[in-house]
Amino acid sequence: MFQTKTIKPDVGDSSNNTPETAWAGLSCLKCDLKRISDLETAIRKGIDSGETVGFDPEHHLQTLKAKRANG
Repeated sequence: MFQTKTIKPDVGDSSNNTPETAWAGLSCLKCDLKRISDLETAIRKGIDSGETVGFDPEHHLQTLKAKRANG
């Protein structure tokens, strides 16, 4: 036996208009895909840039904290 789930739209909610909901979903998907692409590009640039020589992460962190504390 198959069970089906019936979803009843809220008559007062205009966002339940199927085409509008579909377009909104596609719009969100396009934004997400763009963000993913941008993130992949940034990661690739970081990997391709190679390892930093002579970088002291602890000193860098202290510098950032000092700048933040001083405004």
